Amino acid sequence: RLGAVMPGADGDSFAVDGALDHPSLAAALAAAGIGGGLARLPGAVALRAAASGDGDIARIDDFSADLASGRGGIRASGSLALDLSGRRPKLTGAFAADRLRAAFFLPASGAGADPSRAPLGLSWLRGADAELDVSAAALDLAGLPLEDARAALVLRDGALEAAPLAGRLFGGAAEARLRLSAGAAPELDGEIAVSGARLAPALERLAGIRSVRGPVDFGMRFATAGATAQRMVLALEGDGEFRAAGGRIAGFDLAAAAAAIAAARESGAPPDLSALAEGETAYETLSGTFAVSGGRLRAGDVRLAARRAEARVSVEANLAARRHRAAAEARFTDHPALPPVTLYREGPLDSPRRRVDAEAFARAVGAAAPAGQAP
Repeated sequence: RLGAVMPGADGDSFAVDGALDHPSLAAALAAAGIGGGLARLPGAVALRAAASGDGDIARIDDFSADLASGRGGIRASGSLALDLSGRRPKLTGAFAADRLRAAFFLPASGAGADPSRAPLGLSWLRGADAELDVSAAALDLAGLPLEDARAALVLRDGALEAAPLAGRLFGGAAEARLRLSAGAAPELDGEIAVSGARLAPALERLAGIRSVRGPVDFGMRFATAGATAQRMVLALEGDGEFRAAGGRIAGFDLAAAAAAIAAARESGAPPDLSALAEGETAYETLSGTFAVSGGRLRAGDVRLAARRAEARVSVEANLAARRHRAAAEARFTDHPALPPVTLYREGPLDSPRRRVDAEAFARAVGAAAPAGQAP
């Protein structure tokens, strides 16, 4: 439905207001020759806009859109301008949405197909240039839930850059820079810094790990290239650092074990070392650096400081297979002459096996090793 159409006196300008209501967004986009991920949204579309034009420039001075779907729909509003005077169309303006998903702008994979193996299909990035200010109450960025997201987007010569991209990630303040280039093997690079995030949901979402919690600051720089999401994961190269404080790790209780040793030395009885295989450890700090290469994450200089104990931690994870191996060599600060205890986690990220190597330590304190120790 079109409202009043007002041609300009020079015959080269216009102003119009209108509305589009359609029971099927997919059908409406197909009729307009538009595909991509947005065409996968089921449900109706309601669009209201006031537009004007002058020469090679068309403007949508005020629009609101409501895309209903079984996944909650999208509501957006803003103002845009399209300049057709250059060698490529250029879109400028600003819009805000209640939620966005990066996957909406990628081609659909076939029924039953693994979406990580589907071609990314980013040739549309070469079709126009753009400068947009975008905000969203919730932005799903490849599975990362960025809240109160704000981005300055620049698309030029087939390369899309978000600098900065800011918001809240896992409860912490996040700021990132991302650059995505179209091509046979699209390239992605960037950096991200997050402060005050919640470690538990971050590790559970990214790695399926549920045993660590507490606030964390972290930063990372990365680059990759690949025709599919899976190939991008396998080609990922990057490095970063993290520091957590005042949190807890499940699976062992170093403070309880230290207390048991102290009590046993006073009484002369063998200490009970069962705390090395159960309970949880409250850490004061947990910090280190990590590197990603060839689809594998490695962290070899992680340090844990807890009451009456400290540990050196190493981790290696296969990101594609979602498997890992971690070892923590723990020492008790009240008893520096005692041998270390090594705690292992290995196997699937979400259900690892745990074992304890405490044979030398147990002999030194005259105790039985805890159940599950390494041979």
